[in-house]
Amino acid sequence: MIQQNQIQSDTSFMMQDLFSLAHEKTEAGRQRLYRHVWDLFENRSGSLSERERALMLDILKALSLEVERSVRTALAEKLAENDNAPHELVMMLAHDESEVAFPILMKSNVLRDKDLIEIIVHRAQEHQLAIAMRERLSGEVCQAIVDTGNVTVITRLIDNPGAELTDAILEHLVEQSKRIDAYQRPLLCRKDLPCEMAKRMYAWVGAALREHILENFDVDKDDLDDALSDTMTDMFGSVECNEDCASEKLVKKLERKGGLNTRFLLETLRQGEIHLFEHAFSRLSGLRMVLTRRILYEPGAEGLGIACRIMGLEFPAFAKIVELTREARPEANEKHPINYQELRLYYENIDMEDAKRIHRKWLRNQTYLSAIKQMGLED
Repeated sequence: MIQQNQIQSDTSFMMQDLFSLAHEKTEAGRQRLYRHVWDLFENRSGSLSERERALMLDILKALSLEVERSVRTALAEKLAENDNAPHELVMMLAHDESEVAFPILMKSNVLRDKDLIEIIVHRAQEHQLAIAMRERLSGEVCQAIVDTGNVTVITRLIDNPGAELTDAILEHLVEQSKRIDAYQRPLLCRKDLPCEMAKRMYAWVGAALREHILENFDVDKDDLDDALSDTMTDMFGSVECNEDCASEKLVKKLERKGGLNTRFLLETLRQGEIHLFEHAFSRLSGLRMVLTRRILYEPGAEGLGIACRIMGLEFPAFAKIVELTREARPEANEKHPINYQELRLYYENIDMEDAKRIHRKWLRNQTYLSAIKQMGLED
């Protein structure tokens, strides 16, 4: 009883002190008032009535507009580690600007799933990123992050080994990785990615990630190459026989008349005559159509670079084909800027003897991952 009376007495004294500070209009006075209020709220919350708790929180919210960010950040860093911190105070800081909210959103165990989802839905990307980096995330919270559609935040989520990505979420992200390259590597580095999903991704990732799949998942290389060819056919659709035959006949006719050249190749691509372009490329490179389509439309430009070198194309023509075939890829809804400096460096450093050796291997079979690996090429 004596201890309870002492707490009430101390609380009353602090309340009187607060009223005195409230009359100070200086910035320093406001900051002292802010510190006193959150000290009272944090350390004596149990002795406050509901009315007093509401009053304290209202004061803190009002003062947050006037108090320096560094003061609020210091409070957030302190409360982030306190599992017994008042929920109302933690939520107030979690909704503050990103620099203040960051430690709370990353670490506070006071925040419940519904709190995190509320912040994901209503706050900015910086708040979402902080949540995506939490040590543990439930499937429900992960789904809320995925629902934002924010590639930057979702990529950070995939990178988080403590995120509970359900099979449904993984299925969705794997499908999205066809057009969003940023998802591919973090997905394939997750220990919970099912082997079957990794096997499907083999069809649209670059050479380095295909090698990663072969080294880290229990899959058969020959089966993957067969699946890749089937997938390329599915991706680009079954070509009507009459259309395909017409393109092939026209290309052969042009070849006989000496009109099959780089200019024709680029012009057909610019005009959107995709089937005609594919047959022209196949004829000029000497490669079968299945392999031609794989080389033209896979995410990396390694195989395309080798084929273009064999065909004797200068860098501007190669770069233009890379640019236009990216636009022609199925589901190419997102723009992935081309680093032309890196592309030029890669293309000009292709050794012609190596390119010829790989080309000969392609002519013998349609498996080219191992051939590219011999040149040490990366994505």
